[in-house]
Amino acid sequence: MGRITLISFRNTFRRQGRLALTVFTLAAGGAVFMGAVNLYNAWQTTVSGSYDSRHYDVEIWLRDPVEQQHIADVIGSVPGVARVESWGQTRASLVYEDGTDSNLYYLTAPLVDTTIMDFEVIEGRWLEPGDTNAVVINHVLTHEESSIQVGDEIVLNLDGEANTWQVVGLVRELGSLPTAYVAYDYYASLTGHAGLARNIKVATDGDPAEVTKQIEAVLTTSDLSVYQLRELAVTKQSFLDHIVILMTFLTAMALLVAAVGGLGLMSTMSLNVLERMREIGVMRAIGASMDKILQIVLVEGIFIGVLSWGLALLLSVPITAQIGKFSGEIFLQTALDTVYSPFGMGLWLGIVVLVSALASLYPALRASEAPVNEILAYE
Repeated sequence: MGRITLISFRNTFRRQGRLALTVFTLAAGGAVFMGAVNLYNAWQTTVSGSYDSRHYDVEIWLRDPVEQQHIADVIGSVPGVARVESWGQTRASLVYEDGTDSNLYYLTAPLVDTTIMDFEVIEGRWLEPGDTNAVVINHVLTHEESSIQVGDEIVLNLDGEANTWQVVGLVRELGSLPTAYVAYDYYASLTGHAGLARNIKVATDGDPAEVTKQIEAVLTTSDLSVYQLRELAVTKQSFLDHIVILMTFLTAMALLVAAVGGLGLMSTMSLNVLERMREIGVMRAIGASMDKILQIVLVEGIFIGVLSWGLALLLSVPITAQIGKFSGEIFLQTALDTVYSPFGMGLWLGIVVLVSALASLYPALRASEAPVNEILAYE
């Protein structure tokens, strides 16, 4: 390490209380900024991961159960449709211990060996061939009915008939309504809907948007009564757009705090220079050039900025976790995946070094350009 660098490091720690206040202010802005970048990446990872597990492009809900073969014939005739899979679906309510019923929730009966969707199992297991009264619930349902745990027995009121089910698994399913999943064969035996379906998944091998338009056109002329149709890409994008406003707010707040920290750093450096005016004068008198004095002050300011960056890294860890949990619970009813962005860390390092250099520039120029005789006479 050079002599100038050592002098700058020594000067940095002369006023430790002033240093701590400046470092913490800059670190607060950096922690929030990195937390915002981490939040954006966590949101992208969580939403994209959930939707990438769905190997279909269009989802359709019918008002009434229809024969699966008829559904396949109607929708399968559309150019660009690669695969059609239809599931049983109805509404059911939970029967509480006091005999009252809950709100109506979706009871969906997929094919047990379905490959059109890979459910993200959080706890327990997915449905297996031969399952009878086994039920898997999604995380949205547990958000509504927090008392339900994997392993519990629940009573469902299905078309006026109460049946006991064993909760065998919990899955995370973003963008879904509260839903319980049961094996199609057992569901068909209970409801008498063998070979019938209401929920349709459509995989395409062309442009999903164009194929969706063609499916809509075919459905308008068919005898299928459609309750709702949605293109998965549109739904995914709407979830991705949810985070833009929150991230913009957090970034603006972080930059505002960083600006306040920059002003604080400028004040700190100005006071540090004023307190060392005679020392600087002596250095100038024994041959130190203006460039060397300028370098000493700039290195000191940048070092303070780097210290704040290190503290910001530490603070960003709990901030990222809390922001991810808070925003995930509000918008998705589940915590986000934890993601730390190297890009955000590097970007903030560049920002804080630039802010520190600019904040130190005026005090440094003042110290390097003042006449030696005035500096030595300064009291």
